[in-house]
Amino acid sequence: MRERRGVRGHRRASASGHHRPTGSEAERLLQLQRRAGNHAVSTLVARQAATRRQPNAALDLEVPDFAVPLDRAVVARVQALLDEDKFQEAIDRVVAAAASMGIVDASLLHGRKVLYTAGLQGGLTRAQFSARMRPPSGPWELVLDRQSVRLGRSVMSSPAMLYGALLHEWRHVRMNVRWNGAPLSAPPVDETFEISALPGLDERGREVWQELDAYCWQIEHAREIGHSGHEIRQLLHNIQSLVGASLSRLSTLPATIADPARARYSRAVATARQLLANIP
Repeated sequence: MRERRGVRGHRRASASGHHRPTGSEAERLLQLQRRAGNHAVSTLVARQAATRRQPNAALDLEVPDFAVPLDRAVVARVQALLDEDKFQEAIDRVVAAAASMGIVDASLLHGRKVLYTAGLQGGLTRAQFSARMRPPSGPWELVLDRQSVRLGRSVMSSPAMLYGALLHEWRHVRMNVRWNGAPLSAPPVDETFEISALPGLDERGREVWQELDAYCWQIEHAREIGHSGHEIRQLLHNIQSLVGASLSRLSTLPATIADPARARYSRAVATARQLLANIP
């Protein structure tokens, strides 16, 4: 379930990307123009354009909390598909159910599809970024070009495990979307650059933080997802072995991110143990 990202290439923004006001906004600007003249309008438009170009804060990466149990009929149908080794159909059914509840949006993915990959362990979210310079000679910013999600054989053991893996990877998808438009502290070098070029971030610490977020979220919503005791034990093992062993890398991040992340990790481990203690 570990997330990987590729970041390559750069391009300049096209001149056709300027904002066009909506009907109500156009009427308001026209009224202002009549009252204060072209100079006032130009000043207002420039200020609004600058505000619109402000990217999501590089360190403001919280994703809304949202999990809904699958309908029993969906669970039964997915289980039947899994029993028949029809894994791609099972994924499609779970994605469709999650989309109908507003949890996932396949339009964010390349090909609008979550793919089954037999040789993959767990899940994998991959994102391809590039960079562009804001016209006419403004700072460089990160651009999310495409991303994909794949799920492997190990998460096809039950409908809940499949659903949980999908939502785990969707945390990564949503995080990637939040990076879109983030400022770069330096222009790309030799056609390649890393997300660590973002101000105040370290690549290794960021990866640990995002994986910690996805595992903690999955444990925090284990009941809604429908995880069994065996699956919760597996999640506890994963978060301790894949994330717990790398917590020291959080020290490369600002304390305002690292300290809450460590506390959340401890709470997630305690929650998993409490859930296991209450399972007969």
